[in-house]
Amino acid sequence: MPSMARDFVIREWRLDPYHGDQAPTHIHHAGEEAFVCLEGDLSVTIEGTRTRVPPGGYVIVPRGAPHTLATPGGAHVLAVMSPDRGSDPGDPR
Repeated sequence: MPSMARDFVIREWRLDPYHGDQAPTHIHHAGEEAFVCLEGDLSVTIEGTRTRVPPGGYVIVPRGAPHTLATPGGAHVLAVMSPDRGSDPGDPR
């Protein structure tokens, strides 16, 4: 298996309703993160802009972008982290 495929992280979350952000605003310097809303009520804030992600929708958080997520009505979510590309965004690792 190529090393790049081993570096992806996929997490399935069933998040309870919560009035507030599920995590503090944070940054991933090494890779991108995507959120896929399978069902429920998901909002993702990227660089201060909050976007509702409907069931079946997704949003991609660029590497280095401050972000957080909220699930005011609860949500079933897949979170996908891309492989670490090192300090060079053109590095195909």
